[in-house]
Amino acid sequence: EKTLRLIPPVLHLGLGCRKGTPKETIRDAVNAVLKEHNLDRCAMKCAASIDLKQEEQGLLDFCEEWKLPVRFYTSGELKAVSGDFTPSAFVQSVTGVDNVCERAALIGAEKLIVKKTARNGVTIALAQEHWEVHFG
Repeated sequence: EKTLRLIPPVLHLGLGCRKGTPKETIRDAVNAVLKEHNLDRCAMKCAASIDLKQEEQGLLDFCEEWKLPVRFYTSGELKAVSGDFTPSAFVQSVTGVDNVCERAALIGAEKLIVKKTARNGVTIALAQEHWEVHFG
C-alpha cells in the first residue's frame, strides 16, 4: 500500500532483425525477453542497431510505438566496442561485424545484462547504464 517502486530508465536495447520483420514480431520478442529476465519495460531508455537497419519499417514502428529513441551505428563504430560477444559468421558476412545487438546495446551503457537472444528472426540484447541511489 505504501511501496515506492523506482524504475530508472537505464536499459539500452540492442536489436537486429530479418528484413521485413513486422513491429508485432519485434514487440513480442522484446516482451518475451523482458519477462524471461524479470525486467520492466519502463526501464528501457533507448534502442540501437546497425545503420543497415535504419530504414527497416518494423523496427522503426516498434521504437515509435514504445517511444524509444533509436540510434544506428556503422559497422566500424560497432567493431570499436570492446567486450566478449556472441559471434555470428552470417552476421559478419552481411554486416562486416560479428555481432550487432550486443555491441549496439553496450554503446553508452556499462554492462551487458542480457546476451544475444534470438526469437522469430529478431535478435535482442540488453545493456545497463551505471545507476545507483543514495539515501541520506
